[in-house]
Amino acid sequence: MAKVLLFQCGNEAEIRQALTPMRITAISVPADCFHLTLGELEKERFSASGSAEREKVLAGQGMTAESLMVMCDVTEKQMNRLLMEFRRREIRIDYKAVLTPTNRDWPVRRMYLEMARERAMYASYYASQKPSEGR
Repeated sequence: MAKVLLFQCGNEAEIRQALTPMRITAISVPADCFHLTLGELEKERFSASGSAEREKVLAGQGMTAESLMVMCDVTEKQMNRLLMEFRRREIRIDYKAVLTPTNRDWPVRRMYLEMARERAMYASYYASQKPSEGR
């Protein structure tokens, strides 16, 4: 069954509204579960914890408040439709990822660190590219 894990997404109602017609389940993961691996979280159901509690836990872990969505068992066609719908509705999520055999065993903190590393790598690459003269 296709689902997405949502971490620190302030726009969950909009996300759920976009996912419902696609029959993709959205699971909001509370910050006090960020020590679990993505594979463990994929199998769980959570109730949302209060935002004050969330901020307290995140501050203790040294985490940023960036949003993350991890897609689980989503086909390529579903993913393309999901991303297109998010773009159309202007739904912003800082990091988007797919659950893989490699990252399945990572705790949420490691996923955030990897996503931040990749973003910095791309930013560095594009900043080093000079526009061609004459264009």
